[in-house]
Amino acid sequence: MDIPFEFREEWNEIEKKTRQSISELRKEVDPYWAWERRKEYLQDKMEPLVRYALYCIAHQEQNTDSGNITGVVWFTDELNKTIKQIVKIQNELYYTRPTMTNGNSITNEMVQRAKEYPYKELLEVKRDMALCPFHADKDPSFSVRNNYGYCFSCGWKGDTIAFYMEKMGVSFPEAVKALQ
Repeated sequence: MDIPFEFREEWNEIEKKTRQSISELRKEVDPYWAWERRKEYLQDKMEPLVRYALYCIAHQEQNTDSGNITGVVWFTDELNKTIKQIVKIQNELYYTRPTMTNGNSITNEMVQRAKEYPYKELLEVKRDMALCPFHADKDPSFSVRNNYGYCFSCGWKGDTIAFYMEKMGVSFPEAVKALQ
């Protein structure tokens, strides 16, 4: 933003106060509540994009059947743009975790320690293989490498936090606290 020179100092002060206010507000808001609201927002935002992608696919097929190359190209471009938006939202939904800053909440260091918690403490691992606890397993099909688990039979995969959450049926913060 291009601010005239005479207002630059005043603008910097306003910006500084605004950032401080936002920082104070974030301390008051439960990070899990904020995270859940963000997830709801993203899911609501993704629904019309998926509908529009399906609309583009249908019109792309109609234009292909009628031989309208211009229509095919236009709807293909629109479909590609929409898919990029959907993937961006899906990535945020999948990879985003709540920011932990409150006194009683989980810190990033706690999350890192929980991820480093050895799988061998959670199940019996021999030669990097174990019986998978997520399905009836007679022969070891659960591989553990670099503290990451993968079952070749049922396809389950994840770090120790995800494993503990799934096996014990607990939430993310409960799993992180248990794996300290």
